[in-house]
Amino acid sequence: MERRGFRRGDAVAVAAVLLLAALSVLLLPARSAAGGTAVVSVNGVEVLTVSLSGEARDIALSDLPYPMTLHVENGTISVLESACPGKDCVRQGAISRNGESIVCLPNRVTIVIESTTPSGLDGVAG
Repeated sequence: MERRGFRRGDAVAVAAVLLLAALSVLLLPARSAAGGTAVVSVNGVEVLTVSLSGEARDIALSDLPYPMTLHVENGTISVLESACPGKDCVRQGAISRNGESIVCLPNRVTIVIESTTPSGLDGVAG
């Protein structure tokens, strides 16, 4: 049997696989750190641990070269405002998933989400 290259059936199969892959990514719930914590570090030294649960609140960090305000709401944390030049940390938006981070280079501040829930691994093969 002679093969004559890429056929219409091949294109349909490839399109179906790509569509299923895209739908699975869009429909799977994002793993959030609800009930988790955010660790705030300055110059690599942990200075604050913030619970992401509870009521919405603002946290002022005034002992920095450029004072900043963090905002915690609905399991997320963001930099609400900062006096730093560029304000890239403000534009990064809210983070909520385990391992996500916000960085303010002028202040040497990092905010990293650490979930208190399991990492989401299905299993470990050894």
